[in-house]
Amino acid sequence: MQKAILLLGLACVTAAAADAPALTGLDLIQARYAGMWHVVEVGYDTDFSRAGTKEYDITRDCAPTGAVLDCKLMAKGALQGEQRFAWDAAADLYHVDMDIAGHPQPQLALSVRDAAWTFQQSVPGPDGKPMQLRIQRQYRSLAEVSYSVSYSRDGGAHWTLMSKGTEVKTDAAASKPAS
Repeated sequence: MQKAILLLGLACVTAAAADAPALTGLDLIQARYAGMWHVVEVGYDTDFSRAGTKEYDITRDCAPTGAVLDCKLMAKGALQGEQRFAWDAAADLYHVDMDIAGHPQPQLALSVRDAAWTFQQSVPGPDGKPMQLRIQRQYRSLAEVSYSVSYSRDGGAHWTLMSKGTEVKTDAAASKPAS
């Protein structure tokens, strides 16, 4: 009898999760992006990056503030930067304002297509000519994501890989689906 009740309860929980509406807007960003992550990254030697391997932990402490999701980026107990996400439903993308060590950065655009996320940003290159930066994140699960960081000097026709890596969520509560 207990086994039947347990199976019925599991079926109800599974059905409720299946019937739950998909997360959208800022709720999606908070559910997938926030939390504590262990990062393993391989860098490549390019005009703008150096070869090497890095391993570190990062915490994205995110909280909604009105129509914006404010995320503080922490590493080794110190604030590294801040990101502010604003959902633009008409354009079907997010506008991301970012500060690194108190220095404002050019705005990023974030496009989310299921498990594939693409951050893109135009910045002036060292020679003053425009340069595009792109971060592609592919979620393998709620608790694991692979990513790559590339740049383009020709308007996005060709991309040069600067680094790639994997993030694994280390806070168990954050890797469970939202209810």
